[in-house]
Amino acid sequence: MVGETWWIWLAAAVVLATMEVAIRLYVFLALALGALITGVMLWLRLGPADWMRADVVNSLTVCVGLAAVFWVGLRLGLGAPRRDPED
Repeated sequence: MVGETWWIWLAAAVVLATMEVAIRLYVFLALALGALITGVMLWLRLGPADWMRADVVNSLTVCVGLAAVFWVGLRLGLGAPRRDPED
């Protein structure tokens, strides 16, 4: 069942990227990139795709691991996002 739902990962990436536009924290962008890479890996059967297809927890583990790497890279590369004062 997990292997046939690669498109859900791609849809989640679009939703998370849209959330990043509204709330600039780099967290949603990192999660979107993790979901995008996870979805593409499942779709094209790349990397540990067979292992990820075995269970949803395996797919979530890969997605969260990728998101953590992307988040650290974004924070180091771009710095903390600026906050505009609302007042």
